[in-house]
Amino acid sequence: MQLTKSINAFLTESKDNKFHIPIYQRKYTWDKYKIEDLFNDLDDVNLSDTESYHFFGLIVYVDNLNKKSHFDVIDGQQRLTTIFIVLNCILDIIYYITDKHSDFLKPTNPKSKEINTAIHEIRSILYDVNSDRKISSLNEDPYEDNILKMLTSELDIYSTKWTQKEVSIIEKSLFNAREELVETLKIDKRKLKGKRNFDAHKYCKEYFVNECLGITAKTWRTDIAKIDESQAKKGLENLVKFQNKLCHRLKIIPFKPNSNLEAFKLFEVLNDRGLAVSGIDLFKNNCLQRAINDPQTKDIHDKWQDVFENTLITQNPSIFLRTSYNSRNDFVTKNNLFQNFSSLIKNKDYTETIDYLEGHLLTDAQVYNWATLDSPKTDPDYSKINNLLNIL
Repeated sequence: MQLTKSINAFLTESKDNKFHIPIYQRKYTWDKYKIEDLFNDLDDVNLSDTESYHFFGLIVYVDNLNKKSHFDVIDGQQRLTTIFIVLNCILDIIYYITDKHSDFLKPTNPKSKEINTAIHEIRSILYDVNSDRKISSLNEDPYEDNILKMLTSELDIYSTKWTQKEVSIIEKSLFNAREELVETLKIDKRKLKGKRNFDAHKYCKEYFVNECLGITAKTWRTDIAKIDESQAKKGLENLVKFQNKLCHRLKIIPFKPNSNLEAFKLFEVLNDRGLAVSGIDLFKNNCLQRAINDPQTKDIHDKWQDVFENTLITQNPSIFLRTSYNSRNDFVTKNNLFQNFSSLIKNKDYTETIDYLEGHLLTDAQVYNWATLDSPKTDPDYSKINNLLNIL
């Protein structure tokens, strides 16, 4: 049994498959240095050696509870998102070059077969049978999926997914369309500057223009329109070569547990080995598993945010959780905290989980703030309470 699969084999198993980044996942965080590391690893791959490849890690995903052929990504969302951004950049540049030098796509051109094959493979990975994007994000960042839509959707002016204003942007400049589409979202420029998926797109685009076409980052916006046939040929060869490495020589181990529960158990194992998320995330995931549909998931997520983002003031929420648990249950040690929390939550339904979050945990967060922050240090009980909290 072959454990590893190429990116192409994994993402084209079915034309209907779509991948969602669930609401409890963290936002996209890859910077240009991580992407550069990936590109350097791919550069070391030798296409003439059939055994040469780069291992890209484990992808854990489960069936979405509400939609057939839709999957929730439990682990590997950063890598998957990067793949979709990179391949869209490659496809956009190929389209731009062949739009100006259409002879490369004609059957009489010796390069046409490999170029058309690359286009077909990229499209099969990126889009489903209806030409809709195959990746979306529901995570905590309210802008992330809107940006991701602009970066990974097909730039088809005849598609109903684009407004008339967006169509006019695409028609005006295919090469700069994605950046201008993101700007229509009216996100504050200071906030947009910190959006890593947008930064990743810009980095990838500049990288391919520079490395594949030989145009420097300082002048590419003007020089890209002036590429001659020789530059176009070299650029297409380099882009197809890179696409081949990424799609066929970048290997992953896909793992699809039978249920969310099994997936999160794996998550806990990875976490114990320092390879995944924190205990707080695991407890949060346990709460979210009490939902049976997307609206319930959002409700639980919002109640969680009320406690841990909007109310609780601490650098160490694990101490707060242990304090809260020990104030209402039998004493638990630090090592057994999240195991006990999992047991506490697993028998609750959606309504009971909501009541627990907005009742017990929210109240405890307010008391915890008083004990650690609000209570005057002259209060005779302050020092005693603070010492006890640190011991716990």
